[in-house]
Amino acid sequence: MTRREQVNEAILAAVDVLNERLPEDERVARDLGTEVLGPSRSVDSLGLVELVIEIEMAIRDRFDVNLNLANESALLTRPEGTIETVANYIDGMLENLGK
Repeated sequence: MTRREQVNEAILAAVDVLNERLPEDERVARDLGTEVLGPSRSVDSLGLVELVIEIEMAIRDRFDVNLNLANESALLTRPEGTIETVANYIDGMLENLGK
């Protein structure tokens, strides 16, 4: 499995964990095209924070590296973005770290 496939799996696993805590009508679609950043995002501010934490933990478990996505202003201040946008960003970070 490629690094990118592992990143995608980690993020989608994080979505699953978040969805377990959300009411059914507020759940995040388990799709790379789901908007998670910007005004049309599918989660509220608290849900976004929870999702970021879950993604960080999933990446740590799979790659043995601690990423602090909340401090990465380049990611969270984007005007919009999908799960795939987040995956691209994380994949680039891992590549820079040699993972």
